[in-house]
Amino acid sequence: MKKLLVIIVVSLCGILPSFADSDVIITKKDLPTISQQFIDKYFAGIEISYVKKEVEVLVIKSYDVILTNGVKLEFNNKGEWTSVDCKKSEVPSKIIPSAILQYVKTNFPSNSIVEISKSVFGYDVDLNNGLEIQFNKEGKFRSIDD
Repeated sequence: MKKLLVIIVVSLCGILPSFADSDVIITKKDLPTISQQFIDKYFAGIEISYVKKEVEVLVIKSYDVILTNGVKLEFNNKGEWTSVDCKKSEVPSKIIPSAILQYVKTNFPSNSIVEISKSVFGYDVDLNNGLEIQFNKEGKFRSIDD
């Protein structure tokens, strides 16, 4: 009986790593349609450097897209955007909820949003002056972190 148990444990040790996290390089056409449409709408004409699918225990966790101009886009497993990092250039304003855009224009008129990410808790926005601003799901200001 002990030998059987040892054989099972050893076998599982050999199988389980195949279920571990992995990153797979894919093409744009392998992205969910909603992600493809997002890229075509807001980043038309910019070439894709690479697309990576992150898999965790046989389930697609997320997609990362890097454009040739350095912009990094992240999408959840459904293909909805979760993060847009334009580095030093401005995030397309149509991506940003209007309440957040208005807050930044009013309080930081000489600055622009260079990164935005969203989660179940709300939005995090980075400005080109280094400030990080948090907003709730409705786009109402929560806090600033420098």
